[in-house]
Order: sequence, then structure tokens, then C-alpha cells
Amino acid sequence: MHERFKENILIVDDDLESLHYLIAVLKKNNYEVRAVRNGEQALATIEKKLPCLILLDINIPGLSGYDICKRLKDREETRAIPILFISGLLDTDAKQKGFSSGGVDYIIKPFCEEEVLSRVNVHLQNKSLIQNLQDKNIELQKTVNMLERCLKQYRITRDSLQEARSVLTKFSPREIEKWGITDFVGKSTKFMAMLEKIKKLQATSNTNVLLLGESGTGKEIIARAIHCGSKRKNKAFVAVNCSTINKEIADSLLFGHVRGAFTHAVKEHKGFFASAHRGTLFLDEIGDMSSETQTKILRVLEDKKIRPVGSNEEIDVDIRVIAATNKNIERLDSFRRDLYFRLANFVIDVPPLRERREDIPLFIEYFLETLAEDVEGKQTVSISPKAFDLLMNYHYPGNIRELKNIIEHALILCSDVITPMELRFIDNDTHGLSPEDHLILQYINTHGSINNNQCRELLGADMHHASYRLKKLHRCNILERKGRNRWSCYYLSE
Repeated sequence: MHERFKENILIVDDDLESLHYLIAVLKKNNYEVRAVRNGEQALATIEKKLPCLILLDINIPGLSGYDICKRLKDREETRAIPILFISGLLDTDAKQKGFSSGGVDYIIKPFCEEEVLSRVNVHLQNKSLIQNLQDKNIELQKTVNMLERCLKQYRITRDSLQEARSVLTKFSPREIEKWGITDFVGKSTKFMAMLEKIKKLQATSNTNVLLLGESGTGKEIIARAIHCGSKRKNKAFVAVNCSTINKEIADSLLFGHVRGAFTHAVKEHKGFFASAHRGTLFLDEIGDMSSETQTKILRVLEDKKIRPVGSNEEIDVDIRVIAATNKNIERLDSFRRDLYFRLANFVIDVPPLRERREDIPLFIEYFLETLAEDVEGKQTVSISPKAFDLLMNYHYPGNIRELKNIIEHALILCSDVITPMELRFIDNDTHGLSPEDHLILQYINTHGSINNNQCRELLGADMHHASYRLKKLHRCNILERKGRNRWSCYYLSE
């Protein structure tokens, strides 16, 4: 069985007797030893492999021991190597010159084995202690930097939520009642521009409106606000989802029927248009309406009359129609152009949540307050900076509705603080990356790499969750891994 060598030591001395003695003493104590006889050889040997300690004779051919020591102390990679000078009896000036050049001790000839080993061991231990202290200082600085980042993010989160509270309370109860904007949240430029259009539409009562926007952007809330702020506010607001209307019974649902008009028509039915008389009819998902129904609605909008199924008489209707769709019906072949122009007297483009990110903190605060009322014991729940950062950077394909679902899900699961562990993101982006994945990649872009402990601290998650996210990115060839198990470190793939 081979004995394990201790640290490697370089001896530089032109005296063969001294070399042989020191080599024998050090090897006997399991040190790895290399020996050279002049300064040039010493520098070349150090270039190949850094020693842990150097025993350096002062008077050697070529470069002196002092010159070699100064060169090594001037270089970053060799500065920390302890250098012990070898010499005969020295006067005070010679010792001072040695210490000034960077030496840490002397070994005086003739040698004493116990003294040689004692001085070597002491300075190797000192070097190890200094290195450990430096490593701990580096780790401590990393921890300080991480805490500073967390504190900075906490302040951003706190300030954003405080601003959200002030914005949420800027409308007086009278304004809310007047404009019908109870569920309106926002401060972004796009939101405020949209709010101005809504207020102007509230000053009219007959202009038909078309709302264009993705699912979950709050189109029905906008329609209700237009209705509630208009002169029609005391009459009915009738909301109809056109995608759920069966073509076979569409006429009955929309225009009503008289008793006996068809089998099972045992009593008269008013229909959506008649129910919305003098009020507002909201036709959601208008792009899903059949061509036959489109034709009939166009006629109603032109004549302002309906004929219930089974009746010979027409009924006057006074309604405002607000339609909504997530499709580009202006370019949709299956949608009638003439109906489009009847509905689009005034068009509002409702922006997706990802285009009004400055409103996200407002929605977070709004949903925390309103949803907590229905979850027992969650009235004082807050949100961690890391969770807040994930919510701010998510792309929300489901828009406001999806954010509401995420907050509600997190409220049910969390204790006092919502962390990334409670956030359930329904969809990933086009690259299949979650908000946590983006946070990991952002960290690597800044720091060069990440290990499991750093990932765990970054995500505020346990070890297993952090490991799962890193391994997933590695399997997708987004990250490269060096090392195994707890020593694994991940880098961006080239």
C-alpha cells in the first residue's frame, strides 16, 4: 500500500550535501520533494507546478535567493508561497534583507532535523490557515453580496407594493360609483389611455363598441364599466358568450320565442336582445358566431327590431351592443365585413398584461387583498422578493385571469409569506423555460456558473427542487455540468 504524500516542497541549494540531507529528512516524513541547484532551474520548476513551500539558499549561482524571492512575491499566483531562506550564521542586516524581500523564516546551517521539520510544519500550517481564512472571507463576501441583492429586491418589492396600495386607493368611492371602475387596476400608460376612452364612451349611450384583446385581459369588466357609467346604467347588462350558443337554438336564445313555437316551448321566452332592452348587450367571443346568426344580428342592428321564433310580429329594441373577441375578425373570412363595421363604431384594443408590466404589482396587491378575504387566516400574507421577481418576469399567456389564479393557488398553500414554491405557472415560454429557469440563467450570466446550494438560495427552494431545475436545464442541453453529485457546477452550454 502506497503512503499518502503530504504537501510538495521545493529545495533550491547548490550545496549537494545540504540538498541530500534536506531531501532525506523531508521524504522520511512523507513530503513530496523536488530539488534544483540554481535560480533559473527554480523558476522553471515553479512554472510547471506550484510548490506548497520553498527552502531557498541565499547564495546560489546566477540569481540570488533574494532576487528569486522578490520575483515570486511580485506575481499573484506565487505570492502566497512561504519561502524559508537557507544560510549559515546571519547578522541582523542580512536577516532584515531576507524579510524585506518576502521571506518568512530562516533555517540555519548546520541543520537540525527537529528544527527543520518544526519550521516547515509551522509555516505550512500557517499557509493552510491563511488559505482557509481567505476562502471563508470569499464565501462570507458572497453571502454578503447575496444578502445585499435580497435586501435590494426586498426594497423594490416593498416600494412597488406600497405604490400599488396608493394607486388602488386614488379613486374616491364617488368616482368608483360614477364611472363603474370597481375592478379596474392600473397605472401604466396603456391602461390610462384605455381608461380615458372608457370614460368618453360612458358619455354616449348608443355607440356600439368592439373590444379586441387576448383572453383574460378583462374585456367583460371594460364592457360593464362602459355600461355602468352611461345613461343605461339603471337597465340590464346582459352578457352572452357566443362560443357556447348552439346554432340550432340560437334564434330562440337571442330573439326569444312565443309559447308553442316548437316542441317543449311551453311558455314565452324573451331572449337576450329583449332582455337587454334600453340596456347593454355584451356579445363575448363574437368571432365564434355562425354565419347564419351573424346575418340575423346584422339585420337587428340595422332595423332595431327583433321577431321572436313563432311570432308574426316584430318588437322594437333599444340596445347598445358591446362585442368582444380575441380574434382579428376584420381579416377573418368567416366573419361578415358589414357586421364588423356595424359593431366597430368605436374600437378599444385591450393590451395583454405582458405589455403593461408596471401594473403587475398593483394586481398582486389587489388580488392579495381581495382573495385573502375568502381564505381563512390569510389576511396578513405577504410575498417574498424572489416570488415577486418571478411574478414580474412571467409572460402571462392567460393574462390577468392567470395572475389571479396564481395568487389564489399560492394563498391556499402558503403560511405567512408566498415563496416561489407556492407559485404555479400554468404555461412556459416558447423555449419551454419557466420563470425559475430564467432566474437561474440570469444568475449564470452574471456569475459565470451555479451550483446546487446557490440555486437553492436563489429560488428559496429545498435541495431537491433546486437539483431538479438544474438537471432539467442540463437534459435540455441548455447547461453543461462539471463534477458530480454535491460537487456539480453548471455553466451555459456553448
